Amino acid sequence: MRSNYGTALIRLFFSAAILSGSFLPAREKDTLNVIAKQINAIKTGGHHMQIDGRLDEAPWREAPAASEFRQRQPAEGEPASERTEVRFLYDDEALYIGARMFCPHPEKIISLTTRRDVASNSERIIISLDTYRDRRTAYTFAVTASGVRVEYYHPRDEEFARDFSFDPVWEARTRIDSAGWTAEMRIPFSQLRFNNQ
Repeated sequence: MRSNYGTALIRLFFSAAILSGSFLPAREKDTLNVIAKQINAIKTGGHHMQIDGRLDEAPWREAPAASEFRQRQPAEGEPASERTEVRFLYDDEALYIGARMFCPHPEKIISLTTRRDVASNSERIIISLDTYRDRRTAYTFAVTASGVRVEYYHPRDEEFARDFSFDPVWEARTRIDSAGWTAEMRIPFSQLRFNNQ
């Protein structure tokens, strides 16, 4: 079954709406011109990935970056006000996500510490994985600038349909630096379900 993981990852379909973690209700999908993009995850090549919030391992430099995202709020459909780059890696066991959120004033990054799965006003990166490729359901993983992890399952295509009983074992670390902040995630494939395609 592991051979299907790499294939599923390479086929993962990412759009601005999915990467921002927002599933748009059907009536809003027509008003927002979502530009679908595809980005390939690359194999780590046997490189040990240390989840420390630093994107300094060689595979991160080799992976293509998804960027040029669009806003969901406050100006729906407009280019993002700050640049974000997201990269995807995988090995036989897990998906790795590395993100760089640029910020010209890192001292203004909202970085509150809360309990796990508690939403706050902190800046965060949200990744939703449509592993069934049905564009209706998704596993969502988020981490705030302070390293607080949040995860849930979207059982249907509604923005606020969230099943918080989904409680996977996964890792995430973040770092704030002079360029903004970074997030590094490791999501084991054993914590996800896939269709047979």
